Amino acid sequence: MDPFARRLGAVFGLVSIGLLAGAFFSYRNTRQWLSETDKVTGRVIGLDKRQSVDRSNDRDRYSTAYYPVVQFSGPAGQSITFRSSVGSSSSDYQVGESVPVLYDRQNPSDARVDAFMSIWLVPLVLGALGVVFMIAGLFLSFFNSVTYVYTNGAWHRHTP
Repeated sequence: MDPFARRLGAVFGLVSIGLLAGAFFSYRNTRQWLSETDKVTGRVIGLDKRQSVDRSNDRDRYSTAYYPVVQFSGPAGQSITFRSSVGSSSSDYQVGESVPVLYDRQNPSDARVDAFMSIWLVPLVLGALGVVFMIAGLFLSFFNSVTYVYTNGAWHRHTP
């Protein structure tokens, strides 16, 4: 077995543990936050357009993301405005559109659009990356030492 591959597999394993721990804590915090929220209807009052540049292959590629700016009435009737932390390359929302909003009862300015990605994006991405790193780490640590040799018309497992 290649010792470098085994060490790299261990590093990938440690990274996966960190990512999966982050996914777990993010999931737990999101569940806790959801238990402390109320749901209201808000209105999209604008779209925050953000551009980014990808400098690769000696060319600049520009991409644009649109983040809905939402306004709703809080528990005391006050007007609260927030920008969603999740945007998309196409405008999923239209100005004037009604959207469901979840807000923290104790801190109404802590609000999110009640949509799957707005709520679960962070734990989902951390969990998916954690699984990918775990699989890569296991492969590098344990499974890369097994080779198969074709002899006498059949494949045979060979461990060096």
